[in-house]
Amino acid sequence: MQMFRERFQFYGTQLGGDYAGNPILWPVKDMLHLDVRRKAVGLSPLKEALKDYPVSWSEPVCDSLAGKIVFYGLVSDSLGRGLPGVRICEPSGKLTGKTDPQGYFRVWANRRVLQKGLLFKGKGYHTFRYQFHNKKAEVFYDSIRLFKN
Repeated sequence: MQMFRERFQFYGTQLGGDYAGNPILWPVKDMLHLDVRRKAVGLSPLKEALKDYPVSWSEPVCDSLAGKIVFYGLVSDSLGRGLPGVRICEPSGKLTGKTDPQGYFRVWANRRVLQKGLLFKGKGYHTFRYQFHNKKAEVFYDSIRLFKN
């Protein structure tokens, strides 16, 4: 399974869960041509396949993951407690995302940006620069720990 190899899936057959336990579709490579690939191997269109699952999904209008990496994880303090509202920024200062109320995050970032690093900024905490070194991953998980100023 691609989801255990840090890769996008190819046929849209794998569901995962978000941090609240809701089912989500594991990221799919080239969503624009997904149903063509599914038909070629005898699978029904994705919309039909997902009708029995409480997964929010709509027809893609572009390949939103092209050239991107899905990066997700947990930001916590020195005691391991999740930190809500931590800003995740590109080195240019552009906001990429924030952590949710439990400290979890999921961002879609350009591979070049991730190789330059992402900044994790929490009020009252030292800014942490995350250096991404896995050049083959398309989906990546990590835990980030921030320390008080």
